[in-house]
Amino acid sequence: MDEESDSRNQGEQMKPNHELVATVGPSVHPSIRLLPNTPESLKHRCSRTRAYLPRLLKQRLRLPVIVVAAIVFLISVSDIVLRPDQSAPSAKDRTVDTIATDLVLDLKVERLVQKHRVDLNRSLTGPLSPWQIASAWVTAREIIPDFAPRLGAILGALARAKVTQASASTLGTQLEATLELQHQQMVVFKPMFYERSTFLALDGVLGRDRHNAEVASFHLSRILNLRRVPLVVGRKINLRTEVMPVATAGLKKTFYIKEDRDCFYGACQHCSAQSGVCTRDGLVEGAIILWLPPEVVLSKVQHPWMEGFKTAILKKYEESENSSHKTYCDVIRRLDVYRRHRFLLLDIMDTAVFDFLIGNNDRHHFEFTNDTDAGMLVMLDNGKSFGNPYYDDVAILAPLQDCCMLRTSTWNSLQLLRDGVLSRVLKEVLRSDPIHPVLIDSHFLALDRRLKKVLQELDTCVQTTGLDNVLVDDGL
Repeated sequence: MDEESDSRNQGEQMKPNHELVATVGPSVHPSIRLLPNTPESLKHRCSRTRAYLPRLLKQRLRLPVIVVAAIVFLISVSDIVLRPDQSAPSAKDRTVDTIATDLVLDLKVERLVQKHRVDLNRSLTGPLSPWQIASAWVTAREIIPDFAPRLGAILGALARAKVTQASASTLGTQLEATLELQHQQMVVFKPMFYERSTFLALDGVLGRDRHNAEVASFHLSRILNLRRVPLVVGRKINLRTEVMPVATAGLKKTFYIKEDRDCFYGACQHCSAQSGVCTRDGLVEGAIILWLPPEVVLSKVQHPWMEGFKTAILKKYEESENSSHKTYCDVIRRLDVYRRHRFLLLDIMDTAVFDFLIGNNDRHHFEFTNDTDAGMLVMLDNGKSFGNPYYDDVAILAPLQDCCMLRTSTWNSLQLLRDGVLSRVLKEVLRSDPIHPVLIDSHFLALDRRLKKVLQELDTCVQTTGLDNVLVDDGL
């Protein structure tokens, strides 16, 4: 039998088998095509099976789909709600900015401290005495130079030099002693009356001078770049061994003993045995103030913003025929002394800022050098400063408020010392003084607060007249 007939016989033999399989209903797989003679019941049953499977799949997939949709929704909502406002820095950004700002301030403080810190243990070399060096420093516009590495040695000499003569000072209303140090250098000694924590009257005018205020004011003037305050250092003196043996007869008469302590009351307008100062552990703490060189001649002018003086000046100009002034500052500019000394009014602006910072409203007059047109206002007698750290006498800023002008150099110094830099630098610089601590913390806080108010006053001036009209570069 050939291959063709053999395969045909095999096909005929398998046909009954296909028909038999087609009659077996429940075991039929959906992929098997039904033959035409498939019963109707089996057709319906297969169609129901095909319809059931998608529903089953939908039911089984419904929960995962819902879960996934919910997750997607929550993610989208949280992205909207939690996304930070692009206009406002995040907490992390603020932290980074704060750290960066603090680092900048720290570097600024360190640089200024390095510049102004003094070493009282430094020794001098060369033929000149400390007093000769200090005398050579004084020029028409400054008492000490901007860069003065030998300042510490000179202050150290003031704090340790032998007293060769002592006399009572009859000038002023406060107890002072005039001392002559080794190599014939004259100084003023202001003794201690108050503890550091003593807060005086509301405005600080009443009471006696504060010796520590003289020390703090001197170093503050250096930091502010207003180097027109005579050199000052703290010192503790033994009355019995250092002063009594070299005291003049007039001063010796004022010595007395109270509760086993040596005391003296000097010779001034308000000096008496009831107002003297006494030693503690045999010593009197005070401030040593270096006299200016004898060739420096000072002239005196009344503070133009004192109430009585201001009233008299305004009345005089209102009665004159040419009273075309716009402000009180215009009136002051017309006064002869301010027309002749172009530096003086700007120096008064500097001094107003300085006095407001230290809380000194007791400057009734100004002393200035008038030998040249480029002289200076010398900021003497700062003993009424640092009396009440909780009271800011804004009236001290009247010159600045009326004239709305300030040297560019002073403006730059104030801007450099804002944000707490001023107090930090001064605190570090004062650590080297022999009577440290010179000030308590409340006074340092007051300095920063008052500096902020000065800057606010200047901002008001700038908004009113413009920056170019406020800042003055006089070339001095």
